[in-house]
Amino acid sequence: MLVQAGVDPARLHFAGLASRDLRPVGGHAVQALDAVVARLSGAGTTAAAVRPGPRGPSGSSVGPGSSNGPGAPSAILLHAGGELLTCDAWQAAVMLQPPDGLQALLHHFASRPAERRAWVRATVGTGERMPYVVSRTRLPAHARVLHLGVGGVDLDRLARASRAEVLRKLARADGVSVRDATTRAHLAGAAIDALLIPDPAVMVAELFPDRIGLPGHTPGHAPGHAPGIPIGAHAGAHVGTPSGSDPMGAAFARGYLAVQFSADFGDDATLDTIAAQLDAVAAATGLGIVFFRAGAAPWHDALEPYQRVAARMRTDATHVFESLDPWAICALIAHSRGFCGSSLHGRIVAAACARPRVTLCRAEPAGAADSVGAPTKHAAYVDTWDRSVARALVTAGGLAAAVREALGTDPDVLRTTATALAAQFRSGFARLLAETPPLADAPSLAAPRA
Repeated sequence: MLVQAGVDPARLHFAGLASRDLRPVGGHAVQALDAVVARLSGAGTTAAAVRPGPRGPSGSSVGPGSSNGPGAPSAILLHAGGELLTCDAWQAAVMLQPPDGLQALLHHFASRPAERRAWVRATVGTGERMPYVVSRTRLPAHARVLHLGVGGVDLDRLARASRAEVLRKLARADGVSVRDATTRAHLAGAAIDALLIPDPAVMVAELFPDRIGLPGHTPGHAPGHAPGIPIGAHAGAHVGTPSGSDPMGAAFARGYLAVQFSADFGDDATLDTIAAQLDAVAAATGLGIVFFRAGAAPWHDALEPYQRVAARMRTDATHVFESLDPWAICALIAHSRGFCGSSLHGRIVAAACARPRVTLCRAEPAGAADSVGAPTKHAAYVDTWDRSVARALVTAGGLAAAVREALGTDPDVLRTTATALAAQFRSGFARLLAETPPLADAPSLAAPRA
């Protein structure tokens, strides 16, 4: 969308708290944010997007086109999607580590608070409590800071100092948009007027249909899967998909359910329940079950629980999809008969592709439908944008009934929701950019080469 808005692709840069080359898994060459800021302070112009790492398919880039004019920013830093407002420095530092050795690291720092603070500072490149929210004061005078569809449902539950830091940074930003009404209400209580727009991942099917195997994309028509098939009926043979576009089409001619859950669902009792529920879905629908990871950072997803739950199931029509390429994951969801999982971005991608969807929760969901209490980020997002699917959030014991009900959702309703979400994001993004002067015309800031 930034390129469509006139941005030179050579002027787009991707920043995170650490330098990572994610191109081998379908991502970008990510530069360390502190290095980008340092170069901005003494060099030309750029635009950079900050994301919390390789967790999902919603990464994007930043900066409206170039022009000469008074007050034109030398750089625009765009925070793109995710629950960025409540990710503290310790959480960020841990999630940047490889999974191997994680427990030893946590044990080591459990009784060494001073050493832990020093390690966190060295790992994330700053002593700030909430480093994913970048302060306007860290950038040159003519730079701009924008927040695009970010989340912060638990902002009111942060430690006082951490919450104050986030609010202070947001108050100084040049534009703030959030992805759910709960976060917006938190900010309104601090006199911060935030625009409400969906998460940027709602654009994946509209902007990248060829990358996920949906050429000539019409929301709700996943190639080879007849939409709206009643429960108990089977889809026909899988046909018509371009070579390689559907990662699992050849294996499951009747279609499949894309299933994901985080590693904290991996206790034996919960896996027993999930296995029984998925067996019931397979028996009622004839669908295969494909497990996938939405991300592999610490405190996210792991292969081992999927292998254990598949071993518990009676049906043989299961598969563990191991790729972490975000485009392959999006294609998997887009070509599925539906999504069931604990990943919010998994749900958002399913909605963008007009697929039936159910969110799996560890505890009875609060804040959605008729429930009460403080909402999770899932419930807050569903309540704001995605009430088209009945029983949208369930615990493991209600999985089968919720999936069967979701699969019966009117395809026209799914398509209408997908189209509306994309339109709402486009409108909000255009408004955010319209309120920011275009970039000054100057050379792009390139990352130094080794």
